[in-house]
Amino acid sequence: MAAATAATSPTRRRLTRKDHHLPLHDCQRLSGSAFRTVVRVAGDTFKIIAGDPTIYVKTAESGARRVQGFCPRCGTPIYSTAEGDEPKLYSIRVGTVRQRAALVPKVQIWTRSQLRWVTDLASVRRLDRQ
Repeated sequence: MAAATAATSPTRRRLTRKDHHLPLHDCQRLSGSAFRTVVRVAGDTFKIIAGDPTIYVKTAESGARRVQGFCPRCGTPIYSTAEGDEPKLYSIRVGTVRQRAALVPKVQIWTRSQLRWVTDLASVRRLDRQ
């Protein structure tokens, strides 16, 4: 896939990808969901092209400080990255990527934190709309 673009209002960015699915407890709290799906990108392939994100620094379970970037207008989580100098990897939230349908997860990490029911979603009743 060529470079993807992502947008919240008013922040836009370009990225290339590696796809991950994370059920980490911190990710569950920060996303308000059972998991977070991200695209991992190298710092030199990620560029904010309009606007400036609001930054929150979270101390991870490991003690590492993680920078969380949010849209300053709507609060949408955009990315996380390690605090400090380059080279960086960014974890871009898939929900903000326009081409998200093409971003199929390739690996699940932090599975020790996943909720038990996540592995059996096929048995849950499905509705096309609310």
